[in-house]
Parts: sequence; C-alpha cells; structure tokens
Amino acid sequence: MAAFLKTKSAYSPDLHEEVIWRTALWNRPKSGQRKADSSYAAFYEAFKRFVKFRSLSEPNLLEEFCLGMRALDKELGFTIPGDVVANIVVQESLEDQGEAEKFANWASWVCIQMRKCSTRRGYLGQVPNSSKVGDVICVIAGAAVPFTIRPKGKEYQLIGQCYLHGFMEGEALQDPHARKEDIVLV
Repeated sequence: MAAFLKTKSAYSPDLHEEVIWRTALWNRPKSGQRKADSSYAAFYEAFKRFVKFRSLSEPNLLEEFCLGMRALDKELGFTIPGDVVANIVVQESLEDQGEAEKFANWASWVCIQMRKCSTRRGYLGQVPNSSKVGDVICVIAGAAVPFTIRPKGKEYQLIGQCYLHGFMEGEALQDPHARKEDIVLV
C-alpha cells in the first residue's frame, strides 16, 4: 500500500499513514460497523515498531543495530553495555507486542477476506477476493458501503461489498468524476 501511495495517489502525502491503517482494517473496529476511532493509529504504529524489532532479531540486522550503538558510544564518551542494548530492543518489542497483535489480528482477518485494490484515479481500497481488473466500484443509493460490480453486457453482476478510502461516508457524491446511473444487477 505504501508503494502505491508513493507513486499514484489521490491522497495528500500527510494522509498516507492514515490511509494505510484505515484501509488495512476496513476502517472498522473488530466488532461492529462503526468507523474505527483514532486509537487504532497507535496500534498501527506499535505494529510497525514490532515488525521493525522482529527484523532486528535477524542476526545481521541486530549486529548492524549494535554497531550503530557502538558508534554512539564514541559520541557519548562511554560504553553502553551489550546487555543494555539488547534489553532496550527487547523491552520496546514487549511494550509494542500487545497493541501490535491487536492491529495484526484484525488486519490479517480483513486481508484474508479481501484483496487490495487501486483505482485509475489513485484511490486505495479492499475488494472481494473474486474481484478482477475491470470491475467497477459503485455506491448504491441508501447503502452504507460501496460495492464491487462486474459489467455483463448492459447489466452488472454484484461481486460484494468493498472498502474504498475516502468513499465510505458519502464522499463519493462529492467526487467530480462521479456520475449517477441506473443499473440492472443480475
């Protein structure tokens, strides 16, 4: 998602982190249909730190981290004991693990059920796994979420509900490219 946002995005760069965590979670708490509150951003940050720690656990990366700490020793004028360096890394990881797991568990469930998508206009979202290139994301009047539909001649097949960041609370109606159209679902 981050790579897509760096190359082709309808969102301003200061919103990229929020777009990622909200899209990964379908912008919902684990139970219920309400919008995920901003506390989930902290879970996402903990998740990123924990993933970084796990990569530091690999021998070469941990060694690089320790070498960096040794360079800091010279700047400070004293030596930080190796066990202190290891404790710093482990302690940070343990503090983040619970919140990281909250985020990872919910995001992995959503991601198993859905697949990531991007639109021609640079929006990021999640659609049903059976979605294909060429499917259309639409907002059906009165529906709480957008849907993925597939053109079948002059009619459309309903594929399923989806999440498109920036289109979940009526924002689609504000899009200058949006158009109203009567369709037939088969």
